[in-house]
Amino acid sequence: PKTWPQIVENNRMLSMMNVRYVVLPQQKKFADIAAYRKVKLSHQYAVYENLNCLPRGFSVSQLVSIAGAANIRKALMRAVLNPSSQAAVSPEDLEKIGARSFTPGDVSVISYAPEKVLLRTHFREKGFVVLSDSYYPGWHASVDGKETEIYRTDGILRGAVVPPGVHEIQFVYRPEVIYAFMGLSLTALAGILISLVLLIFRKPAGGKSDASSEPRVQDL
Repeated sequence: PKTWPQIVENNRMLSMMNVRYVVLPQQKKFADIAAYRKVKLSHQYAVYENLNCLPRGFSVSQLVSIAGAANIRKALMRAVLNPSSQAAVSPEDLEKIGARSFTPGDVSVISYAPEKVLLRTHFREKGFVVLSDSYYPGWHASVDGKETEIYRTDGILRGAVVPPGVHEIQFVYRPEVIYAFMGLSLTALAGILISLVLLIFRKPAGGKSDASSEPRVQDL
């Protein structure tokens, strides 16, 4: 795409998405850009390390109200939004959060899997954590086992408010539609089992037992 060279040179979008390495054709020259360092060179391609790459999970000290992913992208491309210290959320979410300024803190990844991410955080006061994974319906977050809300952050990422102290934040993928189908399937299975039990133990019509099954007494 035409905008791809601009995204690479601008560097902010790649950094907030935890993109550490960029592979470019050999004719592209980025040696003069301080954000990149050439680490490997082949006949046709060059690999550059993004020196500004942000961690998988990190904290920001300020939330900015920006409506729409397109406007967030413009803010990043124009260097108005600095993802290393700022995060963009919708005006509605900012009103729900109720604060713009947060205390920076420590965020570390304890475990990472496609459907489950565990972070450990340490904040002196209330903080805001950004996880550089895609925001998508079906993801749920909890702080020390207590459900908390996930906010669409920087247009495409996940963010959450974290209380002061040391805590564990867990992100788990639990799509509601799958659980709904599972519930329906279990209900249908229970219905089938009940029907089978009734068929097996059902008495003949009239409540009389089958005469052929009763013991016979022979006359002496």
